Amino acid sequence: MKNSILCMVLIGLAAPLALAQSTREEPAPKPPVPRGAESTVLLSVLNQHVDEVDFQDKPFEEVVDWLAKQGAINVVPHWKAMELEGINSDTGVTVRLRDTTVREALNAALEWLREGDLTRSSVTYQGTGNTLRISTKNDFNHEENFVVKVYDVTDILVRIPDFRGAPDIDIQSAQQSGGQGGGSVQLFAGGGQGGDDEGENTNNEFQATNPALDALRAVIEDTIASTTWDTFAGKGKIRVYNKQLVISNSVEVHEKIGGRFVHD
Repeated sequence: MKNSILCMVLIGLAAPLALAQSTREEPAPKPPVPRGAESTVLLSVLNQHVDEVDFQDKPFEEVVDWLAKQGAINVVPHWKAMELEGINSDTGVTVRLRDTTVREALNAALEWLREGDLTRSSVTYQGTGNTLRISTKNDFNHEENFVVKVYDVTDILVRIPDFRGAPDIDIQSAQQSGGQGGGSVQLFAGGGQGGDDEGENTNNEFQATNPALDALRAVIEDTIASTTWDTFAGKGKIRVYNKQLVISNSVEVHEKIGGRFVHD
């Protein structure tokens, strides 16, 4: 009987312990990451302050490993593409900086690789989501690496309607009437009809034709990496939809249009 009671006491003491242990072993689920938040993480890591960076003829692979440890980002070097331009994991890098940022350290490392060797002139990096890729411009410019992005250019294309038949304001009569006191004066004389209809017709016509949007597309194709567009026998594409430009091209071209790290 005593043994049975002792057994029950031990089981009662062990149960809360097991429950606490199981609770510790199951971490709480992480909340979903909002769309575009990964890019914010990547930018925050690149802009992060660093007290000192000291690479004395260190293999480039060590620089890549150092980058990966600076925050919750992925660093992906395209070694095969870089090897075509004389850069491999053992290529030496010398960089010494104080009171700097991760971005400045990365730029300095790539500048060291490019310095004095024209075959390495196109080594660069690009960010997508929370991933930083290091490769060459030739690699990033391959069609399979193209990025499709939609640019809303409504603000650029806004047209102010020419309202016709607007009312005339008789300020002089209003002032005279105010001096005499009493009575009512019609400040707005004539017109007042059809102004909104005219603006609505203008907007409808604009939405149907969008000449300004076609002109904007032509400006981009003529001035930014013109040889990459299908208009000039390239593989990049710009298509017009409503008041938006749908663009398929390399990340390098997108950055010339909208700035660095504009895609999620």
